[in-house]
Amino acid sequence: MNRRPHSYLLLLALGLLLSLGACGGGGGSSAASTSVPTPAPPASTPAPVQTLSAMAALGERAFNDRTLSGSGRMTCATCHDPDFAHGSPNALAVQIGGQFESEFGQRSAPSIRYLERQPAFDPVGIIGGLTADGRADSLAAQSHLVLFNPLEFDNPSVERLAQRVRASVIAADFAKVFGTDGDAATTVAQLEQALQAFQLEDKRLHPYDSKFDWVQAG
Repeated sequence: MNRRPHSYLLLLALGLLLSLGACGGGGGSSAASTSVPTPAPPASTPAPVQTLSAMAALGERAFNDRTLSGSGRMTCATCHDPDFAHGSPNALAVQIGGQFESEFGQRSAPSIRYLERQPAFDPVGIIGGLTADGRADSLAAQSHLVLFNPLEFDNPSVERLAQRVRASVIAADFAKVFGTDGDAATTVAQLEQALQAFQLEDKRLHPYDSKFDWVQAG
């Protein structure tokens, strides 16, 4: 007598029972094994839309313009990367600059965030000011030190930097904001003013987005 059809039906019935148990047909015990989907994390708060003034927008372009450096490869963002809280993007103790990008700086490149509230240098209390020794009393003066430091942007003179500004990709926007009548010293001072305006207006440089800041803001 051939038993194969009966064996086949038996296996089919057993498979059906097992599938019903897996779908929750086995009573209360299956409810405990039912997986609960993990809720998706809340969407991150979008960055606030900001509108920079014409001078600050020019400063942002200058902040990322390589042609203003002696090497033609270094920008402000090289040492103050927005993706690294406007600090150095690597583990080097000091950054490398100069005309041939072969000179090591003398100090680390700290974040340049939250400098808009820095008080002027107080020689009595030895506090305030910009840079490690407080010798710059404004963001414009601070950028001047970087632009002419031989270990950083390495511009040899205001005349040379003014030439670079007039030949750079920001030249047309620079002329719209400041005109074209200034001498070399005026051009450099205007460039530094634009860099300062960018640092003061761009919210990424002073986001105040910690929990403490949120509580303070209500």
